[in-house]
Formats: sequence, structure tokens, C-alpha cells
Amino acid sequence: MSIFPTLQQYATDIHLFFTGEIGRVAATVLVILAAVAAHRLNLRYVGMSTRREGSQDGLRHRVVAIKNVLFLAASLAIGTIWATKIAGVALSLAAFAGALVLSAKELIMCATGYLLFTVSRPYRVGDFVEVAGVAGRVTDVDMLCTTLAETSSAYQLTGRTVLFPNSFLLSTSVRNQSATGGFVINLLRLAVPYSADIDAYESAAVRAGDAVCAPWLGTADEHFRRIEKTDFVDLPSSRVRVLWESHDIKQHWLVIRFASPASERVNAQQAVTRLFWKELGSVPTASQD
Repeated sequence: MSIFPTLQQYATDIHLFFTGEIGRVAATVLVILAAVAAHRLNLRYVGMSTRREGSQDGLRHRVVAIKNVLFLAASLAIGTIWATKIAGVALSLAAFAGALVLSAKELIMCATGYLLFTVSRPYRVGDFVEVAGVAGRVTDVDMLCTTLAETSSAYQLTGRTVLFPNSFLLSTSVRNQSATGGFVINLLRLAVPYSADIDAYESAAVRAGDAVCAPWLGTADEHFRRIEKTDFVDLPSSRVRVLWESHDIKQHWLVIRFASPASERVNAQQAVTRLFWKELGSVPTASQD
């Protein structure tokens, strides 16, 4: 007795089962479970890699990318499973298309914003960005929203997270403070009274900036010049420069512009600030009327 007719019968039975209602539901559940299991395995692998490599940004970027790929793959698989049913009710859904678009307007805008993000890449996981007055470090991006770890004006993490819908990308400007990659330009503002000796303050600021930035000044300049050649943009020099901005009738801003590695931005700003006041010695006070 040949086993081929038996195997053919089994294959026919399996095909009939998965083309039926119960089979479609079972296949959908299996796809979801497989996607969840793959995501958990990815998290476990990344956790082991973190302990082994000690790097966070690259691994976090990998987690987000694989999570989005799994989500898209599961969505396509479920759509394929129910394709015939969807095609069968397509005509009946046409009457509700207008109402559906209106009711799902925000979801459609979020998905469109994610498409814009995928094409233009205004930021990526690990970047410091500012959107609608909220600043933070990007920790996650999915099809509906972006998650930020909120930071203060000194780029210190506050311990809070902020979520904004991807629809913001269609109507709100995004300021990426890490757009230049490994090295960034910092603008450190210090309040100075009008009665102060401008030359003394400026000299102290330049000395402090030069001392802190000396280890990476040449590398940063090469990095910016390389970006200028590849992206056809003009970037400022990595050398320390002092600018002055009016603030109010009692004081103005001394702005120290300097370059630093993106990962050392906070430490560099703190070091320049402390060394500036140390170089200055004593701070003149504003004259009283």
C-alpha cells in the first residue's frame, strides 16, 4: 500500500482546515505568537550583547528596527491569510470608506508620518531631538508614535518619557541636535552683567574652551569637513568662538561655541563652565543705580 495517497489526503485536509474560518483564526494566532516569540528572543539576545559589549545606542537601534520588521511581516502575513475574505467584503466596505477615513484620520496621519520618517530619516534612535518645545533622546520609533527620554536644557535625563504621534512630522519642525553624527556643536550661554570687563570674560571663555576641547579638536574638524564634502553643507569651525547676545537691561549672554563628541556633550559643557569661572577668578557684580 502506497503512502502517497495518504499524505496527499493529509495535505488536502490541512489545506481545507486552514482555508476555513477556524483555520484562519488558528493561523492568525500562530503568526502573532511567532512574532511575539521572535521579539522576546531578540530582547534576550540584545540583553546578552549588552552585558558582553557594553554598548547601548547601537543595540537599542537594532531592537527597534527588528521590532518594526516583525510587526510589518506579521501584518502582511495576517493580511494574506484573510485576503479572500477581505476581497469578498471590499464592495460592501466601499460605502463606509468615507466614514472610516474620517474616524481613522489620526491613525492614517500617524502612519503617513511614519512613512515620511522611513524615507527621510530626520532622526534615529539615540539622537537628541526637540519637537514642539519638548527635548529628549529618541528611545523608540514605531508606526504610530515616537518615544523620547526627556532631557533638561543641560541635556540631563529627567527620568520622564514623552510620546508624540508621528503625525507631528507632517506639520511640526523637528530639531535634531545630533544631526552631525559623532561630533556636535555646542552653544553654552552664561549670563554676564553689562558692567563686566568684556575682554577678560572673553579671554577666560576661550582659554577654558581650548583647554577642554584640545583632545578632540583636530578630529572634530576633520569630521565636519568630511560632512561638508558628502552632504554639501557649510558647517562652523570646530575652534572655540565667543559670541555676545543682549538679554535685558542688566545683563547679556556670553555664548561659548565649541565642538565635542556627542557622547561627551554634557561632560564637556560642565567642564567648560567650571573652568571658565576658575579662569576668571572673581566675577564682577552689576553696578547698582
